[in-house]
Amino acid sequence: MKLAGFVFGAALGAGVAVLLAPKTGKEMRNQLFTGTDWNDQRERLTGAVSAGKEQAMGRSDDLKRKIEETRARLRKQMEDEPQQS
Repeated sequence: MKLAGFVFGAALGAGVAVLLAPKTGKEMRNQLFTGTDWNDQRERLTGAVSAGKEQAMGRSDDLKRKIEETRARLRKQMEDEPQQS
């Protein structure tokens, strides 16, 4: 789960870095007035966030499965052990 959070944070940080990277005055004016760069960057950032979210969901499903397997194993062990009075 920590790895998924790290990957998500790294992807988000990379997207923000791309958005805030220094540009020349002419490039910045073009970006502000035409908006085409914003759309490209927004699409890249959205893709990175989606990929991170999908990976986190996959990790979450794996964790839930492992928890259920552990519960079942512990229940079986408790049932197999003789009762102590």
